[in-house]
Amino acid sequence: VRAAQDIGELPGVVDPKRKAASLRSFKTFCENYFSEVFYLKWSEDHLRVIEKIERSVLHGGLFALAMPRGSGKALALDTPIPTVRDGYVFWKTMGTVDVGDFVLDENCVPCKVKFATETMHDHPCFEVRFSDGEKIVCDGEHLWRVHNGLRWETRQTDSIADGYMYRLPESYPHFRSRYIVSVRPIESVPVRCIQVASESQLYLAGYNYVPTHNTVLCQTAVVWAALAGATPFVCLIAASADRARNLLENIKTWLECNVPLQEDFPEVCFPVKCLERISNRQKGQKHLGEPTRIEWSADKVVLPTIEGSRASGVVITCSGMHGSDIRGQQHARPDGRVERPSLVLIDDPQTTESAWSISQSARREAILGGDVLGMAGPGKKIAGLMACTIIRPGDMASAILDRKKHPDWQGERTKLVYSFPTNETLWETYAELRRESLRNDGDGTIATEFYREHRLEMDAGALVAWPERHNSDEISAVQNAMNLKIRDELAFFSEYQNEPKVEDLGEEMLTVEEISEKTNGYPRAVVPATCQHVTMFADVHQNALYWMLVAWEPNFTGYIIDYGTWPDQEREYFLLRDCQRTIKHVTGGAGLEAAIYSALTKLEEERLDRVYFREDGTEMCVDRGLIDAGWGQTSDVIYQYCRQSKHSAVLFPSHGQYVGASSLPFSEHKKNRGDRIGRHWRIPGATGTRGIRHVMIDTNFWKTFVHARLGILMGDPGCLSLFGHDPKRHQLLAEHLTAEYRVRTMAYSRTVDEWKVRASRPDNHWLDCLVGCAVGASIQGAELATFQSQLILKRERIKLSTIQTQRRYHR
Repeated sequence: VRAAQDIGELPGVVDPKRKAASLRSFKTFCENYFSEVFYLKWSEDHLRVIEKIERSVLHGGLFALAMPRGSGKALALDTPIPTVRDGYVFWKTMGTVDVGDFVLDENCVPCKVKFATETMHDHPCFEVRFSDGEKIVCDGEHLWRVHNGLRWETRQTDSIADGYMYRLPESYPHFRSRYIVSVRPIESVPVRCIQVASESQLYLAGYNYVPTHNTVLCQTAVVWAALAGATPFVCLIAASADRARNLLENIKTWLECNVPLQEDFPEVCFPVKCLERISNRQKGQKHLGEPTRIEWSADKVVLPTIEGSRASGVVITCSGMHGSDIRGQQHARPDGRVERPSLVLIDDPQTTESAWSISQSARREAILGGDVLGMAGPGKKIAGLMACTIIRPGDMASAILDRKKHPDWQGERTKLVYSFPTNETLWETYAELRRESLRNDGDGTIATEFYREHRLEMDAGALVAWPERHNSDEISAVQNAMNLKIRDELAFFSEYQNEPKVEDLGEEMLTVEEISEKTNGYPRAVVPATCQHVTMFADVHQNALYWMLVAWEPNFTGYIIDYGTWPDQEREYFLLRDCQRTIKHVTGGAGLEAAIYSALTKLEEERLDRVYFREDGTEMCVDRGLIDAGWGQTSDVIYQYCRQSKHSAVLFPSHGQYVGASSLPFSEHKKNRGDRIGRHWRIPGATGTRGIRHVMIDTNFWKTFVHARLGILMGDPGCLSLFGHDPKRHQLLAEHLTAEYRVRTMAYSRTVDEWKVRASRPDNHWLDCLVGCAVGASIQGAELATFQSQLILKRERIKLSTIQTQRRYHR
């Protein structure tokens, strides 16, 4: 049986001197075996980082680094890419796709471009042909998700054998099998690559919608450590398990396909090559009659046991950034020893969403300090390398790189530019020349010639980290850096300077910390003695209902007494899209409308049927409840529920309406018979076929209103505060309440705050709930004594010490 065949004698080492020198020096290893990646002269930053990586691998210790973005896996500039705008597909080329554009994943679902490289030159390029006639030109490191006949794997273009039929993932609108039929080298052309925010990391390219892959960061340090036998057990950790598997897949691809590695490390690469990507062969593989004990799976690799090999039995595993995945990793050796990780490589451990969440950042930092650094076992230290990207000031990466907070990680934050040119006038002229040229289908040559003529003055004051880093159509690294800055300044400071600029919060916006710290000391679900009303709002979604209860004084002083989801998620942090306990799961798989009706009934039993007690012992119930009926798929069932509920007297279906500066305000709408019009809300008189009245809400006005209430100091009339004493309890709520920002807009002599959702904070559902509760209070008669003047008062910053003092006074 072939699976049990002996692989026989190993090939000889082609260049023993090259191998020996590479095992002694990580820098030499990179130069000898990854010359296509490291083809430019090293910068001083590179040399310093390489020295620290080598020290951590060989002698232990921790090292975290953030370096500017570099090379990628690229497509030719003229590759057609389908993009989406306003529901329509528009074709762009790879050379014109921008960060923020929406492309299509393999299921034809729009996904955002989150990173794009500059144009790259002199890369080895290939023409890839497909079974449907499509042709795509890409560089040798471009990644493809392919099926080799037994399993799915990720392969570089230069590792795909010409003539071998690799099947591609099926993609809408072409639900049929397609194959890569040929890969041939061609003359190098300018190329570019993008990263997309899709779970699969795939996006569609070409007129026939060919699925292709995202950029993947290369970490050759793990390969060097494994081949040198510097560590018996390495664990790769990334923000998600899929991302970590991609890292491991890269290493497997190198061991299979990197020719110089195959030449000098036959004790590892030859047994790997003999598997021919057929996983069943690993169990029976032998070398000169002895089992190699090789393992080759998606989550774990054990290098072959070969007598005399430094890498015998070295283990490489991968894991997502979750404590349950990290804890308990171990490997039993044939001699009875149990190995645990001694080196951990952490690659980009945070996502954009987690970086913008204070609670998620803190959680990941805790996992790093506890679960990750404890992987070696009791009483043992682990060596660690972390490559990270700073997404926002104060995120997890920023904290780890801060030597005052985490001196053990010896963080290194490098930049593309350490000092910018001082002659801003000449660079402004250059930027305008470049923009004008590109707007008129030029290539920016006129700007380059301007720079050539004035280079001495334009370079004055500039200090770049890597003088050799520039494209063939650029004169210097200074020009390259300034081109990147001109193209997208925010991306430049984040991706190349590791100094992301703080997102514009809008005018006088409260922060997560300011809101979460505004606790009033009242127990949960207890109504303060001065309150006259309790209102409730439910925001309806397919997976969960978000709800909130607020108690109100007649002067619009408010107290959030309770909030949550149905079903309860039973965890501190979650997003709507990753709800683990969904309505469908809890209600037993009923149809959508029946499931929503059942969920509302259960929420009614838990919240509307309940008696709430005021401090003085007075019994109170919810006296006004609103339910979001704006989602078209469930609108009818919301009306049905409100009509049939035993609490129908207090329930209204509600619809939020965007009333911008150019819109007709509610106060100017024609009033029909039976209409009830309040402050920026309307209850139309006619019930129509649905048999129940509903509430229309000017959401822009009421978001400004509740934001102003949150900004009022504790103890002042109109203040809005949160139950309890612990600010950490309200971190997720505060993120919802700050998920939108306002832009003050003027049109037709009207000035309106128009609210927009932040891309970095996907969930705003409790903000909608708070708005609905405030409108419910207005319907019940709550009113500010000096309504208009309080809205436009400049907000004072809230200090925690002030809040604590006022809270004691309030109690």
